[in-house]
Amino acid sequence: KHKYPENRSALTYWEEEAPSRLDLGKEKYGGPFTEEEVEDVKTVFRMLPLFINQYVCSDFYYYLTQAVLLFILLIVFLFLAKHYKYRIRDNEVNIYQIVDGTYQNYLNQEKEYNQGCSVTTDHN
Repeated sequence: KHKYPENRSALTYWEEEAPSRLDLGKEKYGGPFTEEEVEDVKTVFRMLPLFINQYVCSDFYYYLTQAVLLFILLIVFLFLAKHYKYRIRDNEVNIYQIVDGTYQNYLNQEKEYNQGCSVTTDHN
């Protein structure tokens, strides 16, 4: 038997079925992510090599293809960001709502600042 079974190498699982690294990480660290969310992230990382070769393109056709693919990737990312639920202590928050709320706070602060500046200039 291994002294610390949670720290043993995958090679030490001799005749038993080795758990995946994902399962080991989930057991050790926990986490709110579902299998579908993990698979979505893995799919994005599998697609990344398609977009890394942007500096290799030398012909207009390749630049055009690259631009179209990047545009499609951007649309997919925005769609996923709008529908992705981030769990914060048993509350689900849409990332789009977080960004929108932050932007609205910024606009409100800017408006208050501009009103404050106009008030100080009126007194002079």
